[in-house]
Amino acid sequence: MSLKCRICSNMDGNVSYEVREMMFGTLEEFEYFKCGRCGCLQIKEIPENLNAYYPKDYYSFVGYSKYSKRARRGLKRWFDTMRLEYHITGRGLVGRLAALRVKPPKYIVWVRETGISRDSRILDVGCGSGKLLVKMSLAGFRQCTGIDQFIEKSVEYPGGVKVIRQDLSSLAEDTEEKFDLVMFHHSYEHVPDPYSTLQAAARLITPGGWILMEIPLSDSEAWETYRERWVQLDAPRHLYLHTRRSMELLAAHAGLCIKKVVYDSSEFQFLGSELYTRGVPLTAAKKKKLTNFFNKREIQAFKERAKEVNNLGRGDQATFFMVRKECNP
Repeated sequence: MSLKCRICSNMDGNVSYEVREMMFGTLEEFEYFKCGRCGCLQIKEIPENLNAYYPKDYYSFVGYSKYSKRARRGLKRWFDTMRLEYHITGRGLVGRLAALRVKPPKYIVWVRETGISRDSRILDVGCGSGKLLVKMSLAGFRQCTGIDQFIEKSVEYPGGVKVIRQDLSSLAEDTEEKFDLVMFHHSYEHVPDPYSTLQAAARLITPGGWILMEIPLSDSEAWETYRERWVQLDAPRHLYLHTRRSMELLAAHAGLCIKKVVYDSSEFQFLGSELYTRGVPLTAAKKKKLTNFFNKREIQAFKERAKEVNNLGRGDQATFFMVRKECNP
């Protein structure tokens, strides 16, 4: 099989790498290659049975019962609603106090960037058990839907959050419903066909709607430093590790334009990669405290380094905000 880039069709200057599975520590090897033109880092051969690499204890598949209980919390729901009200309208004493004392959740940033409201129709692609949607529902978002083809079964939470066992392309074919915001939170790198997936997402957004995508990036300092030991490679689940350039190509092909890119990588890019360098699987590390592997000075240094690379546009993950080309929100 040739090393032909599945994003830009380039065959020149593509470099191959042997990468081990390190999240669960099976050490199974997979061949990846980095495109010499668009820079996309991609697996050479996509495994036939991807489901086999998403066991029941995969981190995003936390049980329904946990989040079902959370969805019923009246006081928590009221508090988060007041905080969202303040960030949307600038009114409300409780929300104002919460904003001063508590770091705002990520969805507040999305509200500011996209202008979505409580009544906006929201779709989360590759949502796992639906943890994020439950949190957003608690804050007052009324129309939250999730899809994930790897979950065991479809579920519905108190408060109306639905999580459907389905892939995005089939949803786009089956429904006439449109969404004001389609989100990919570290799920786009898992899809076998980035082109058709982004095209399906584009078909599902309303006029003036947004696509929000959080993804790891291989045009980053962490990749350049660690290569095959980069924690975000996550072989073989991460099929594509994009660059700013490869995302621009994909967006243009889907009739989208990238309105904004926010680099938001954390110290995990260095801590996780250092663990892999030492041969420590991520699941094994999570059973212990970080201080078992790093001292406080090292952890703080990695936090500061993460801020620096984000400011330079060299962090290993970012959030992309996209709209249709004909739209100009």
